[in-house]
This record gives sequence, structure tokens and C-alpha cells, in this order.
Amino acid sequence: MTEILLNWQRQHGLPLPPVLAFVLHQGPERWTVSTAFEDLLALPEPLANELAPFLPKFNHALLDLSQDDPATAEGDATLRIVLSLMKLARARQVTAEFFDWLGEALRQAAEQMPEGLLKTLLLYAFHADAPASGVAPGL
Repeated sequence: MTEILLNWQRQHGLPLPPVLAFVLHQGPERWTVSTAFEDLLALPEPLANELAPFLPKFNHALLDLSQDDPATAEGDATLRIVLSLMKLARARQVTAEFFDWLGEALRQAAEQMPEGLLKTLLLYAFHADAPASGVAPGL
């Protein structure tokens, strides 16, 4: 957020635009960390009340893929495809069933999908599901 605001200030000056913080969590476990930035700071107890007014206070939006199923969500088909792949690839669950679902989802999203996105998605699936050695599965 700081870099975005500094770059804006260098290019455009003041006032600064709002920057909204967003976390896309695709870990295997539920997100348990507070979404309030100030909860992440270790303030010395005797000074906490005196320092608090000078520290940034904001909450970040959170999409926790361990708790949501993007494949069944309403809305943009391209976003459903991307988020579903991110969730399944992280869990190493990119299966034939996923590609069956993907084929149908692509038919629905064909006109909306940016050029080159399918190639990027497939490369992501291949690399995210590969073992740590870098050798492709089955090779």
C-alpha cells in the first residue's frame, strides 16, 4: 500500500487515492489472523494508548478459499474459474473432474475471458501441482 501511494504521489502529487487492502488466502487451513492491521502490531503495554493514535488503522478484505467454493459462486465466470483453479492447485486437487467443470465454465465465459488467460491458468495449474523438485507429475 505504501508503494502504491508513494508512486502516486511522485506522479500526481496530492491528494492521494484510497487504497483498499485485500487478502486472498489459498492456504490449506482457515485464515485465523485478525483482519485489523493494528491487531498485528506488538505495542509495549505501558505505551499502547499513547502510540495508538499515530499508527495506521484499517481492516483488510479477506477471501478465504479454504472456506469458500468459488466454483459454485454467483457472478463473473472468469473469476470463478481463476479462483477455483487457485484453490484446487494449492490443495493438489487438479483432477479430470476439474477439467470437465473447466470446459463447461469456459463455454460460459468464452466471450468475457481476456486473451491469453487460459494459457496462464493452465501453466499455473501445471506448476502449482508439480512436486517441489520441479519435475512434472508423471515424468
